[in-house]
Formats: sequence, C-alpha cells, structure tokens
Amino acid sequence: MIVVPGSSNRLFAYRLSKALSADYVETEISKFPDGETHIRIPKLEKRAVVVQSLCHHPNQYLMEFVIICDALAGKGCDHIIGVLPYLAYARQDSEFTPGEAVSLLGVAKVIEDFCDEVITVDMHLHRYKKIKDVFLKGKNVSAAGLVGDCLKKKKLRNPMVIGPDEESEQWASQIASKIGCEWDIFIKKRISPEKIRLIPKKADVKGRDVVIYDDIISTGGTMAETIKVVKELGAKRVIAACTHAILAGTAQTKIFNAGAESIIATDTVPSPFSSVSAVSSVEEVII
Repeated sequence: MIVVPGSSNRLFAYRLSKALSADYVETEISKFPDGETHIRIPKLEKRAVVVQSLCHHPNQYLMEFVIICDALAGKGCDHIIGVLPYLAYARQDSEFTPGEAVSLLGVAKVIEDFCDEVITVDMHLHRYKKIKDVFLKGKNVSAAGLVGDCLKKKKLRNPMVIGPDEESEQWASQIASKIGCEWDIFIKKRISPEKIRLIPKKADVKGRDVVIYDDIISTGGTMAETIKVVKELGAKRVIAACTHAILAGTAQTKIFNAGAESIIATDTVPSPFSSVSAVSSVEEVII
C-alpha cells in the first residue's frame, strides 16, 4: 500500500502513512503557465490511499484529487481509498433559494467516481444525516473524542461544554463525556451569511471554565458570538475548539478579541492551532 498526498495537507498524509506502515509517495505538483495542473506520481502500487483536504482552495484541491486518482487507476492501481479529512461543500446540502445547486451532491459524485472508498472526518452532516446518504462507499469518523482527550489534560475548573447551535450537539456531548462534565447547546438564528443571533438555553456558566466546540470554525462569527454570550453570563476561562480550523479572513483575531483564551483544533486543516491529530481516527477504519 502507498499513501499519496495532494498539496493541501501533506503532513496529515505523512502521519497516516506512518500509522499504516505504508510507503509515503511524495507527489510532484505544479502549474503550467496557463493555469493547468501538472502532477507526477513517482511510485505506483496496486492499493493506494489518496489524501486531500478540500480546505482554503477547494476547487483546486478537488481537481488535484481527481487527477491523482485517475492517474493511479490508469497505471494499474485496483483499489483507491480517498481520504478527505475536511470535505468542502458539505454545508451546501440543500436548495436554500430557488435555482441554487445542491453542490454537495455534485461534488460527492465526482469524488466517488474516482475512488473505491471515501473516508471523511467529522463531515458536516446536517440535512443528510448519514454518510451513506452522500457517499455509497463512505465512512465518516470523528475526531471530537481526541480533542476531548486533549482538553482533559488542561486542568479545567468546574468545566462546561457549550455547542453554539443544535447541529453541534453531537460533538459537545462527546467532548463532555471525555472531560466528565455537563454540556449544553445554544439556539442559533442566522440573520445573514456572517451575522447571527444566539439564544442561550439553560446554561449556567458563571465562574466556570467553558469549552465551546463546533465542527468547523470558518469566518469565526458563530464562535465569537458564542464566546461573547458566555462571557456576559459570567464564564471564567473560555477555550474555542473545533475539528476543522478553516479560520478564513480575520477569524483568529475575532475569536481572541471576543475573549477566548486559546483555540484548539485538529490537523484535518493545517493551522497554527492544529495541536490534535485526527490520523488515528482515520487509520482505524482503513482495512
């Protein structure tokens, strides 16, 4: 078996190769003057794991993934496992206004056409509840427990885990179970793509250390607003945590300005805060 990376997250691919005791094959990826992508894979085997996180430049990275998988198949590889630690387009899972493309389904078809299995990490499953509703040959693993293990070492005082909306309940409960504490969720009302209103439920955070967990931190708006609310309710320390730290634009400073002490994320997306590796979650389901 070989592990073949796209250009988005080579470190994740390298760590996965070590966990699998597989050969890591460094791809040569460049661009022609007209913008076309050129890829060379110096070593081939019958079984390959292709690793590509669709973060920051999802269209470019999707094309790299397709070219790599197609090249492997064309050279005799008969089993390709696509590992997409972060899957872009998952939030575009419905026709929100008339005429909108349900982009997730189109992207999923392209991915599945070029590999035999698909593995994602904490995919944003909202309107589609199960990975099999999107990828017939898909597996979705969670890294929330690994983040919980990291947080357990932080010596939090009387901690509480908060999910910023109903969708985050599954992760908030996992984190709280690892830490051994209470958890709650807020009700989120979205006013615009970057503006939201958060309504607390029954969370009693006064004087407590609070962990706010969401699957994705993108622009940081939801996380920053949640931090402000728990601070207003009397929270002491606040840690922002997530699986996928996209951190678009000024997300980092937005979160710290709101009152977060730190940000903890996994390595599904490379970032300065990717202190927890999700590799073990993926390695466990590769047979």
